[in-house]
Formats: sequence, structure tokens, C-alpha cells
Amino acid sequence: IQMKSTLKKELNLTDVSLATAGYIIGAGIYAIIGIASKYGKNYTWISILISGISAICTGLSYSELATMFNQNAGEYIYTKEAFNGNVASFVAYLIILAEILTQSTVAIGLGEHLNSLIPINAKILSSSLLLIFGYLNYFGIRESINYNNVTTMMEISGLLIISLFGLKYVNKDSFDISNLNYKDLYPLLVGASIINFAYFGYDMAIELTEETKDSINNIPKGMLIGVLISTILYGTVTVSSISSIGWEKLASSNTPLTDVAHKLLGAFGGKMMLLIALISMSNTLLMGSVAGSRFIQSFSKNIELPFNLQKIDKKTNTPINAIIFITIVSIIGVFIGNLEKVTSLTNISTISIFILMNLSVIVMRFTKPNHSRHFKVPFNINNVPVPSLIGLISSVIFIFVTISNSINV
Repeated sequence: IQMKSTLKKELNLTDVSLATAGYIIGAGIYAIIGIASKYGKNYTWISILISGISAICTGLSYSELATMFNQNAGEYIYTKEAFNGNVASFVAYLIILAEILTQSTVAIGLGEHLNSLIPINAKILSSSLLLIFGYLNYFGIRESINYNNVTTMMEISGLLIISLFGLKYVNKDSFDISNLNYKDLYPLLVGASIINFAYFGYDMAIELTEETKDSINNIPKGMLIGVLISTILYGTVTVSSISSIGWEKLASSNTPLTDVAHKLLGAFGGKMMLLIALISMSNTLLMGSVAGSRFIQSFSKNIELPFNLQKIDKKTNTPINAIIFITIVSIIGVFIGNLEKVTSLTNISTISIFILMNLSVIVMRFTKPNHSRHFKVPFNINNVPVPSLIGLISSVIFIFVTISNSINV
């Protein structure tokens, strides 16, 4: 059923592609590349590749689902159609929890970074930022996306500069896999499961469906373009970083890419990278607020939630009550404090959602064979889409590796 919506159709393919890339690159790669290189060492680029293939395969699944049910709160609709209302509601609450925890975690990270520059309590800074970006989200989708487009171009430029300046340090040994043996496989998978966190967020594109022109084409295309841009940049940055400062230094750093930029471009380069990382995290906060509020608003049209969360503001055409809700709850999350363990739970929840999305595509190939699909996942065996199967299996492996590694740490 096509939902009637009073959200304004403002966005095009470029907007959706940059929103996807901006949210993926976000806070992820700036911190996580160091942790991943502890496991992948000189072969961390293989971990990036494994993660990238998994993200592209799951992204293809999302693309098919997005063209079958062309509306916001996608994951809720997909699982309801593939399984039942109970599974769908469970998924929806899992997504809302993951969105809020991500907002709180990114706000804490950004607050702590800013605290080193501004002598104000980090939690006050984090809360203020959540309020500022909540307000920008309320102000209008075009304003939010304009901020995203500018900051995403800065993020991409920063990563491109590191990739290009680090090229001179890259040699053929970087790609020599002849020394790899069976024992290296598990550390590479741990590295891939960590890098996988840096890919989270491409699914937020489906929350822009009701504000995107020709969404049936532009949402799947934009999502896949965003994933491809991120995968290529992650790969080139990793090879340049490890070749220039070595995996040991990368693994022991709190600001790995700032250290790489310092080595490649001097003190100015280091400061520039730190600034880009801060801007990048701020963009993740904004787009998290945009995606989370759209999901909550659309979900509450299907299930009666308190606080009239489906309300759209007449003046700005934005989901005002959902924006207020996600902002307040994220601020509470900031003050609860230690979110490290909760973050790994968030990661497990997110990967669980990916498992269900890949499963939904496979299930509906058989339960809804005649449902119109504007885009179909390619490479099928007996109508089973192979990429969805790869996305499913890799996500199961990532969950297993994430849990077993957190037990062993």
C-alpha cells in the first residue's frame, strides 16, 4: 500500500548517494582503521575487501526490497511481509534502540574530541551538539542534506588526499599474499567484523524514500553508489596508511588517520585531518537524527506509539515530535555514560537486522514471486539470489566472530 505522506519530495540521486556515503564514512573509518589493523596487520586491506563485499551484497538485498515496498520504515515493512508482525515489531524496536545508541555514542566521541579544544564539560558539549543538529533536522530536509553534501565532499577529499599522498609508500609487498596461511584467516575475519562497523549506515537511505523524487530508482541506485564510493576509499586509505606509518603505529593510535596525515603532510595536514574528522562526526549526528526520526515517524503510523510521533510539522514538513523524541532520549544516553559494551550490543543488533534483510529477499522470492520488483538482485541459482546468500552468511560469521572475540578480549 502506498502511504500518503506530507513529507516533501526534495532529494535527487546525488543527494541520496552523498547521504549514504556521508553516513557510512562518518565517524567509522577515522577511529576503526587502527583497531582493525591490530588484527589484519599488513593485510588489513583484505579485511576491508571482505567487509566491502558483504556490504555490497546486503546493499543489493536492500535495493530489491526498497523497490518492492517504496516507503519509509522499510525494515519494519519488509520483515512484516516476509515473516509476521511480531518479527517486524521486534526489528523496529531494535532499529530505534540502535539509532539512539549510535547517536549517543557519536555525540560522546565528538564531545570528547571538542573537549580537548574547548574547556567545557564533554557531556555538556555532546548534549549541545545533539540539540543543534536536532534543530537543523527540524529546520528542513533540504537544509540537512545541504549540510551533508558539503561535509561529505570534505570527508571524501580528506580520504582522497591521504590515498594519493600515501601512494609513494606503497610497494608490491603490500599485496604479496604468498606468506598468508590458514592461521591468518581468523584475525582477518576479526578485522573484517570490526571494519564492518564502519560500513553501518547505508541502510539509512531507505528512510529518505518519502522525500526523494523518483525514489523507486534513486534510493537503490544512491545506496549502492554510496557503498561503492566508501569501499574504494576505505581500501585505498588503508593501503596508504599501513604503507606510510606501519600497522603497529596505526594500531596503537587513538587518532590513526590524523597521525597518517601528519606523516604525509606535516603538522598542518594532521590538524586538517582532525578538523575533517570532527566535521565528519557532526554529519553522522545530523544524518542519524534525520534517519532515526523518519523511521520513528513512519513506524508510528503502523503501530500506535505515544507522544503523537507520526506528526509532521506544517511549516517545515519535518517529523517534529519524532525529532524531539530522538534528541531527548539520545541526550539521556549521553549521561548514562559507559556505552562501550552497549555499543557492541548495538553492532550485534545491526548485523542481526542485516541477516533478516537478506533472509527477507530470499523468502519473498518464493512467497511473493509475482510482487513487482523494479530492481532484482542479480546472479540467481534456482531463484535464490547469490549476493543475498553471501550477505546472509557473512553477517552470521561477523556476529559469531564479534561475540567470540569480545569474550576472548
